[in-house]
Amino acid sequence: MLHAAPDYYPDLGNWGVPKIPRPRRSKRRRERVISAAEVTRVLTWLYSPRRDDETEAQAAQRRNVGHIFRTALLTGARKGELCKLRWDHVDWGTMVMQIVETKTEHRAEQTVRYLKITDTLAEILQERIGESRGVYVFTREGGEVTHYYQIFAEACRAVGIAYGREIPGGFVTHDARHTAVTRMLQAGRDLAIIGSITGHKDKTLILHYGHASTESRDKAMDVLEDFAGKETLGLGLDSIGTNVLIYSGMRGGMVPEVGLEPT
Repeated sequence: MLHAAPDYYPDLGNWGVPKIPRPRRSKRRRERVISAAEVTRVLTWLYSPRRDDETEAQAAQRRNVGHIFRTALLTGARKGELCKLRWDHVDWGTMVMQIVETKTEHRAEQTVRYLKITDTLAEILQERIGESRGVYVFTREGGEVTHYYQIFAEACRAVGIAYGREIPGGFVTHDARHTAVTRMLQAGRDLAIIGSITGHKDKTLILHYGHASTESRDKAMDVLEDFAGKETLGLGLDSIGTNVLIYSGMRGGMVPEVGLEPT
């Protein structure tokens, strides 16, 4: 019947199976996780005292780059969001800060995330109170930090870490956001909670950022072992002899007369 359809409907002769477009995958996506050792090396350089070859202003600028990078690790926020962080977004009474998400290609409206001000974040913000000269915490007018990328690249080179998006294994600031998500996932935090902190709305995106490591998979298996393992339940199933009566009528390899049906 279907073969005769073009005879009744001539237009079907030109019909073809429509192509389903594949989701676009950005070639710029990265899966670079920053190690604790790398964080220590970079921050040590950025936080070091003023050098002989730099002015007080340059040393302060270098330290501010360290604050932004560390805050990105502590919050999972984008650098652009931190550059736009204002003092009226910081509530010392409730110890909560607001991260305002800017426009994206998928959402036209702005959204706000409310994050706890941890002890380290409080120290950073307290120091910035004395350095800030306007309504913004890390910048003058909510724009880019002057020479941010040059300073950050210099820090990486100084401590022997490859820098740059196009460099294999290269280090960039946005890796701090990816690292924050990965660390929270490895600690077993819920996807919805992570999304409320970082602003990710798509669980698939979160899973992309927080690809499972061997360590996190092992921890997940340990959870199941703790739940259903013989040590927890204390059943001693591995020591039951073949002639022990289980259920009703099962001895040795016999099939029980009454028992659970397979599903």
